[in-house]
Amino acid sequence: MKLITKTLWYYLLISISLILIAGSFSFYFIKNELNDELTERMNLDKAYEIRNIKRSLNPEKVIFNTDGFIKVEKVKGNYIPDFYKDTTLFDKYEFEEVGCKLLISHIKKDKEVFRITIAKNTKITDELFQNLIFAFGAIVIFIAFGFFILNWLI
Repeated sequence: MKLITKTLWYYLLISISLILIAGSFSFYFIKNELNDELTERMNLDKAYEIRNIKRSLNPEKVIFNTDGFIKVEKVKGNYIPDFYKDTTLFDKYEFEEVGCKLLISHIKKDKEVFRITIAKNTKITDELFQNLIFAFGAIVIFIAFGFFILNWLI
């Protein structure tokens, strides 16, 4: 009886630690995959805006959509390489600060330089991570509870 109880405790400790390690690795890989997907969507939007600038189809504009905005403006200065930045922007509909990823790019056409600013909302990915953490926590609690019940019955 004591051997079974001791074995169940070891099994419980090993199982919970392995689940926590697997959860942290899953969190890391899912976060990287979603970040890559967001970067890819921003690069597609940038390519579309570059094509519009080269065709001279109303290059200076601001487009608002459900997950961010795209702003194209003429600037004075030199060409600057692309860069990404994580920041927060105020959402006037929800009256709160929302995490966003910005892509700021410059394109040179003739002798003019245009700045393309693309912002994408990261609120959906943040909520997904909160739900995943809750799910992993619930799994760990159910496994621990099951082992305690099993240990009590034996």
